[in-house]
Amino acid sequence: MTATDALKVLAVLAATATAYAGLRVFQVKWKPEPELVRKLFHIGGGAIGLSLPWLFEDVAPVLALGVLVAGALVALRLVPQLRSGLGQVVFGIKRQTIGELCYLASICLLFWLTSDNKLLYSVPLLILAFADAFAALIGEQYGKLRLHMTGDRKSFEGALAFFLTAFFCVHVPVLLWGGTTRLESLMIGVDLSILVMMAEAAAWWGLDNLIIPVWGYMLLKSLLQMDAAPT
Repeated sequence: MTATDALKVLAVLAATATAYAGLRVFQVKWKPEPELVRKLFHIGGGAIGLSLPWLFEDVAPVLALGVLVAGALVALRLVPQLRSGLGQVVFGIKRQTIGELCYLASICLLFWLTSDNKLLYSVPLLILAFADAFAALIGEQYGKLRLHMTGDRKSFEGALAFFLTAFFCVHVPVLLWGGTTRLESLMIGVDLSILVMMAEAAAWWGLDNLIIPVWGYMLLKSLLQMDAAPT
């Protein structure tokens, strides 16, 4: 890892710490629901993660970032004084989850798998950052029709929110990136969103944070190689 990469790592860590501190101030001052604060961190982490292919060419600094942030999260979880204070941003919820570590693992794995293909990296991470967060928030507030598939409190309303958000996270980048027609990008968006939504609904204990991006990457890579209609 070069000196330039090290400086970039420090800059990303500073941005992450600033975002985290801002959420903690928001949490203390306005006392929102713990799920909302956690999902805002979820979205913010995804937004920061989206910048990585433009900052780094090698996987080593990304892995270093992952290890450092994971260490901080483990400390926030295990040290009682930290968990009752700063740790409430991520660990204020009551359910058991390892989602925050799966999230970091998925970013590192995506970066390694996609090499220099920014579309294959960005789309699965957009789905993870936004569709998963909106599904949880909508399901928490408006979910009435429960999905009895796992121990999690998931709902049909949350699944629908996931599908709609995921569709735009796929369709818009694929269409704007070039290389696909409008029909192809539309079909890719629908197919990928449905399949990833089903995987998310069946996941538990935060494992969806790993399943969503990896499964999304595999599907997108395959679908981009297909034609909208046989020739």
